[in-house]
Amino acid sequence: MKNRNKLVLVLIITLNLIYCGKKEENKPQEDTITNIESNASDIESTPMAPETENPSVPSPNSFRNIKEAKGDLDGDQEDELAVVYDTNKEDELGTQREIHIFKKNGDKWDLLHKTSGAVLPSKAGGMMGDPFDTITIEKGALVVHHFGGAREKWMYTHRFRFQKENWYLIGATIEYSVVCEESSSYDYNLSTGKVNVSSTKDSCDSDGNPKGESKTSNSTFTIKDKKIIPMDGFVPGNTATKLSKDKTFYF
Repeated sequence: MKNRNKLVLVLIITLNLIYCGKKEENKPQEDTITNIESNASDIESTPMAPETENPSVPSPNSFRNIKEAKGDLDGDQEDELAVVYDTNKEDELGTQREIHIFKKNGDKWDLLHKTSGAVLPSKAGGMMGDPFDTITIEKGALVVHHFGGAREKWMYTHRFRFQKENWYLIGATIEYSVVCEESSSYDYNLSTGKVNVSSTKDSCDSDGNPKGESKTSNSTFTIKDKKIIPMDGFVPGNTATKLSKDKTFYF
């Protein structure tokens, strides 16, 4: 009888050990699932630029039409079409963009020109995200608008015109602003070499409300190293120009 009781006791202990071992084996799997779910929620997601509804022309393979504009670019009183594409090319600054320019030929659009660089990549706007705002056609010029920054916000407007059988940068307006501190604007006329600069200083109280009067100063410079800048390969904000002996700015 005693031997039988001992045998029962040994069986009970063995079963408990097996059960506990299985619980311990299962525990790391539960932790792993929890970690995967936690890590997945930490991954940054960069929203994609919305695709243009009802695009005027089919997009090239793997490209996405994110903005288009129509207007007369060559003075023939007929509208051309400019399309900004998200491409399938990506680097540390995000998805690269291209501008394709089309001319109407009967009932279809023929590709006249395509270029990269003039529209910034999808992650080049800093904390503001995608910097590309829009593209327009104004007074015979192709106009590209950007917006980005963090504490200091910036706005870029670049104007390109078809002349001498190519597309060239003819003007740029660059604006910087820090709320309650200072805002400045640089308006470049690259045809004449003149640059109009405006700077405004502001101040605010502890609640962020404006106080006192703003102080604005205006000045005009002439670009000392004026040069013709083609649209192909141009990158907004990367071209340096000397406006005075000790001041270099970018457009």
